Amino acid sequence: MEFGETETASESIERAVDLLDRLLATADGGPDVAVGEYEATTILALLMDKSYRVKVMSRLDDFVYIDSEK
Repeated sequence: MEFGETETASESIERAVDLLDRLLATADGGPDVAVGEYEATTILALLMDKSYRVKVMSRLDDFVYIDSEK
């Protein structure tokens, strides 16, 4: 994506899934993740927006059974 382009909701979710996947790998001792402005904003959105968090986490294999009603 080029600087200044607006991403779609679907693109945002896909990028957030990728970020969480990389963070999980890092937590397991894998390569470091560089956290820039986009990543930090995404992490905050995941913490603050339940519906966004459920959409993103439901696409990760480790969280397939996440209960969206909690």
